[in-house]
Amino acid sequence: MADYWGFQYLRDNTPDGNGHNTSFLTNVAFNVLYTLNATQLNILKTLATSQVSQINLYGYKRFPLMKAFRRQLDGDFPAGKTDLSLTAEKAAFIELYRLDGQISFDRAVAYASIFRSLSSTQKAYLDKMKSGGFASWTVTTEMETTVKNLLRSASNDVCVALMTYAGDLFAWYAGSVDADVYFCPERQGTYFGSFYVKDAPAIGHEGYKIDEQLTAGAGQKFLDELSTTQLDTLITNLVAQQKTDLYAIVQVRKDTAVLLRSLITSTAPTAATLAQRFPTCQQDPIPLHSRISMGGKNLLTRPYPLQAAKPRP
Repeated sequence: MADYWGFQYLRDNTPDGNGHNTSFLTNVAFNVLYTLNATQLNILKTLATSQVSQINLYGYKRFPLMKAFRRQLDGDFPAGKTDLSLTAEKAAFIELYRLDGQISFDRAVAYASIFRSLSSTQKAYLDKMKSGGFASWTVTTEMETTVKNLLRSASNDVCVALMTYAGDLFAWYAGSVDADVYFCPERQGTYFGSFYVKDAPAIGHEGYKIDEQLTAGAGQKFLDELSTTQLDTLITNLVAQQKTDLYAIVQVRKDTAVLLRSLITSTAPTAATLAQRFPTCQQDPIPLHSRISMGGKNLLTRPYPLQAAKPRP
């Protein structure tokens, strides 16, 4: 959510797989929080305190959609119906995008305020981080102690938000509009557990690198298995069916990214302007994902040998 800061681009373009190292966010966030002054830190703390309930609400609002897609998969429809309501699904997604829009706008206001207040020393520090890359983001003992003391009095939710904001700040500072627009299509279809499959083995393992080829490798393995029953076209046809919608999302993201970056130097777009941009792309591919899943339900009824595609333990 609220991923208009180029952080995903930064991850995917960091060499040697370190962008998907479990230390990636920790190292960048500690360095950023360490270099901010008290006033700048208070801006982030105030933002985190105000957004925790919105972040949690965003998560809670996902549950009815996930339940709906599971019902789609199981053929569990309301009495007298043979399908779920696409209109209701779209209405639910519009609510989510409006909430996402407000969260993004409020973050952009805070981030831009901090950017405008950066000293030459702070800019030099961030520039060094940008040029040196992951290998240069050393977390010293002094830095770790300072940041942990900063976070000690905050709730876990606020701590998570602060770490996220710090990563966002650096990515936005080091990036560009193209980086802000960049996104993985999984973000538009992340109701089916793909991120969980990739991330779960890494939880609690410092320095663990998530396989950057896991999505491609597991996906190809699954397609190879489906091709034996000619069901692979259910998946491959999605490319053409969703191409126009995905490009539309890209354009909306570009327009939004430009507006958000305008906060840094010039006239700011209003919250209402941004909020209206998020639901304009209503041909979200997620409902189509769910219908393909149901249509191909029988492809899940035999135990395909996908062990080779499982993430590392």
